[in-house]
Amino acid sequence: MAEALRGEFQLLSEPIEISALDTSGELDRDYFELEEGAINEMVDDARWIFSGMIYGYEVAWIPPFRARAVEEKFEIELVAQISAGDERLKTFSIDRIDGMIYVLMEYASDFTQDKRLEAWRISPFPYASGEGRSPILGGSRREALEMAIKEAIKKHFVGREFNRPKSIQTRVALVDFPQIGFNNGEYRALVGIRIGLNSVLHYKID
Repeated sequence: MAEALRGEFQLLSEPIEISALDTSGELDRDYFELEEGAINEMVDDARWIFSGMIYGYEVAWIPPFRARAVEEKFEIELVAQISAGDERLKTFSIDRIDGMIYVLMEYASDFTQDKRLEAWRISPFPYASGEGRSPILGGSRREALEMAIKEAIKKHFVGREFNRPKSIQTRVALVDFPQIGFNNGEYRALVGIRIGLNSVLHYKID
């Protein structure tokens, strides 16, 4: 059995305000719901990331082309996903440092999943990296991750295609657990991916 996959999340640690207490001195229900929502989102993101390392993502990207009034379109879907409630997905440690909470998650992949991981790691598929951002208010950690993957794909294909690509369809996998943090009111994600088989359509030369 291979070593468990691990990755760290950062959560904002906000002090409990007086307004979070009702007249009896007990914590307000809304406060607990807010905390539970942040935890559930983190667990869902962990499933999405670990699944992207094991199974990969199907990606379709239409680059913007202002001269032809073409708007950008980006779609990303997991090939397969770790099921909700999988007991092999666990919290390894929790630390509170300087107003931040650091949560280390781990996933114990099985034999078949280990083979998938190994296939991505030893394959000749090219490597690319990218960075993505999303506002903390109104955005999400997932959005920052998706933007980082899109940026990695853009850097790889745009630099190699002689003619402007009309659309790109490909399968990618995360090489390692992404670096995810906060910066100036934004989620910030750094990813490294392997780019698998792909289909690239080009505009016809007028």
